[in-house]
Amino acid sequence: MSMAINSINRTPNMFSVNNTQNNRSAQRLASGRRINSAADDAAGLAISEGLQALIRGLEQGTNNSRDMQNLLTTAEGGMGSITDSLQRVRELGLQASNSILTTENHALIQREVDQILNHIDRTATSTQFNTRNLLDGTAQDLHTASYGDGSGMSVSIGSFTTESLGIDGFDVTGDFDLRVIDEALSQVLGARADIGAATNRLDFTIQNTLITAENLSAANSRIADADMGRESINFNINRVLEQYRIFSLRSHMQSQGNLLNLLL
Repeated sequence: MSMAINSINRTPNMFSVNNTQNNRSAQRLASGRRINSAADDAAGLAISEGLQALIRGLEQGTNNSRDMQNLLTTAEGGMGSITDSLQRVRELGLQASNSILTTENHALIQREVDQILNHIDRTATSTQFNTRNLLDGTAQDLHTASYGDGSGMSVSIGSFTTESLGIDGFDVTGDFDLRVIDEALSQVLGARADIGAATNRLDFTIQNTLITAENLSAANSRIADADMGRESINFNINRVLEQYRIFSLRSHMQSQGNLLNLLL
């Protein structure tokens, strides 16, 4: 009888290793990740977290670049309005150059010129993005953190008030020179060209960061994501083994009980 009881007490724990494997497979199936803690793969976890930091940095850099593009688009829209205004002033200047006009005619033309010049100043001082003035000369060295390390391009936007453009007080009632309007137009159009180039550069930057983030995401997936097919197979195998071991243990315990009954 003593030998039978000792045999029962010496029955090994047949489930601990299998339960651990089964729980790990179940966790991977639930999360979709092979590495859910440092215990799964310490080195892999460190690499994965490093890649994740780079990916998130690039994603935020992409958002920053798009925000800068929106700012530039807003500035370019204001410049477009100023360009149209300058074109109209030039037309009025040409009209005023006609010698058949009377003094009264020139005075009426000057009224519209004054209104347009006021509009230019108003546009230059009121065009804003996120409360920042864009066309009054204060938008200098606007940095865009396009990459994960905070690097990126910087943009400066000039001043487009009538004073900065050299057309403050432009008067068609006396002697005037249309070349000052042409020079102002050239200044505005040159700035618009610079903004267009900066916007296109940001397009290339966004494409680059998106491709880099996609490649890093693929690398991270190969390291950290679970092979769902393999984990499903492992889970089912472990479950079958667990059921078999339960059956074996019950059979073992039943045979030991029968032997104990015979000895008693």
